[in-house]
Amino acid sequence: MGGKNYENIAFKAFFTALNNGIISAAISFLRTLLFQIASAMILPLILGLDGIWLSITCAEFCALVITVIFLITNRKKYNY
Repeated sequence: MGGKNYENIAFKAFFTALNNGIISAAISFLRTLLFQIASAMILPLILGLDGIWLSITCAEFCALVITVIFLITNRKKYNY
């Protein structure tokens, strides 16, 4: 465990390359601010000390789910 989730970073760059800065910024904002803060505040209440350690993993997973939703909803627009 540990390390960064490079898939989210790669897909953020993918949408930047497609000239869709709004989705790229949304992925970045959700990943680095919203999901990390939410998981760091909620998971320790549920899991105790282990929740702190799992908060980044949970935030990255949530960002990945949102990124997949963006990929699916925009696949016809960009023909991939």
